[in-house]
Amino acid sequence: MTSARILFPAVLAGLLVGCGPAESPSSDASESEVPAETLVVRGEMFYLERIALPPDSVAIVELRAGNEGEGNLLGTMREELGTRQVPIAFELALETADLPDGGPFEFRGGIRSEPGPLRVTETLAVEQRTGEVDLGSLRLRPVPETAFGVPYRCGDDGVVFGTLGAGQHLVVGSEVFDLRPEISGSGARYVAVDGSPVEFWSKGDEAMVTLHGEVLDNCERLTEPELPFTARGQEPGWDLRIDEEAMVLRTQYGQQQLDFPRVPPQISAAGTRYEAEMEDHRLTVLVDRQACNDTMADISFPYRVRYTLDGDAQMGCGGDPRDVLGGGEWLIEEIGGEPVIAGTVPTIEFLHIEGDDRFAGRASCNRYMGGFRLTGEGLNLSPAASTLMACPDEAQALQERRLLELLGEVYGFGIDDADRLVLRTGTSTILARR
Repeated sequence: MTSARILFPAVLAGLLVGCGPAESPSSDASESEVPAETLVVRGEMFYLERIALPPDSVAIVELRAGNEGEGNLLGTMREELGTRQVPIAFELALETADLPDGGPFEFRGGIRSEPGPLRVTETLAVEQRTGEVDLGSLRLRPVPETAFGVPYRCGDDGVVFGTLGAGQHLVVGSEVFDLRPEISGSGARYVAVDGSPVEFWSKGDEAMVTLHGEVLDNCERLTEPELPFTARGQEPGWDLRIDEEAMVLRTQYGQQQLDFPRVPPQISAAGTRYEAEMEDHRLTVLVDRQACNDTMADISFPYRVRYTLDGDAQMGCGGDPRDVLGGGEWLIEEIGGEPVIAGTVPTIEFLHIEGDDRFAGRASCNRYMGGFRLTGEGLNLSPAASTLMACPDEAQALQERRLLELLGEVYGFGIDDADRLVLRTGTSTILARR
């Protein structure tokens, strides 16, 4: 089986001194040439998929100062693989004198293929400052499946921006783009190295992503759900609670309860992942930030949740339904199956004010407001009070009366395939778009 050795020898360690790390071509230097006062990290990278690497694939390994993958780059290595296939052996050597004080350091490796995914290993802690560290066999996974860089949700698209070695990468689905920094008056802006219309512009927890010349929907950084977090599912009924200390899972309609210690989550484009063990049980929980319709309760939750307990998987919904309703104004498009009259802009907005749940909006000619209540079975709206301005014509007046009548009959809500809010009544629906 063919493999590649990647070496960053001590004779090149002087290149590390200065503004930043240096890259080195591969070397066939033997282990005996590595001086004693050197940190040598070695191992091999592999993946399980039965897919051959394209001939222009490049292996990349790096060592950073410890800061959850965002620390200063201490050393990196790129190796063109040609016809070589996994497993790919690596060896990264740095002079101990050039390493900063403190630790641990963080190692990550990856393989970049064109065309094809960017595969990376998990980030591993390196405690030693000198001597040899054998990391063994490290599994490579496509970026959306592992904690790498900063993941965002842009509408229905999962987007990841991350750095491996000295390069920046934007990953959208199976597409990978190499980026370079661009001067910006605010935030951090990156553009495609090859000049194609691809751009990533981050501003705090939000970003603007341009893909093939088109701007994706509003991109928000994926983070761990606010704790305590609750989720539930049916058939058989189960519920889950995650707080700062524990993850408590009740299954079989509450007949079985398992208390797992809470573990630090792994956050990727696929969502937030928790893995915990206790006695003879192993629990994996994946929380994905996408609207989840609970048909049994006739309400929608902000997260889809999947847990696997000892190999048995169950699906459900989690989070606070208020997070689906709130977050801004909804523009009403249909009332009782009829499109709104051209030139009118009826709206509805759900608010949480000083502990009270309120809704308000424009009916057509007048403003209205009322209170709402979420229960285990659905959504209830109190009768809406409105201003008393006259509508300019009878058609708008009828539309307004119809909307206020239906709001008083709402018993549940969901999100449809077009990301529209569906307010359900006994006889019809109200459809609205963010």
